[in-house]
Amino acid sequence: MDRVLGLSLGHARSDKGIDEESLRLIEEREMERARRNFKRADEIRELLRERGITLEDTPSGTKWSHAER
Repeated sequence: MDRVLGLSLGHARSDKGIDEESLRLIEEREMERARRNFKRADEIRELLRERGITLEDTPSGTKWSHAER
């Protein structure tokens, strides 16, 4: 599904530093953005931020990283 939506999550799946639930939320956020449901996409971004995950939207898809603490 990530290839269909143009997500850059392949590297994240092999990274043991992120859990499956967070990956699912990132994918859900991309679907909501594609549907132009920006309110829900922002809610998901905030949930991920609370988990210590920062998102960056790029032309090639969304990239995630651990927030600096």
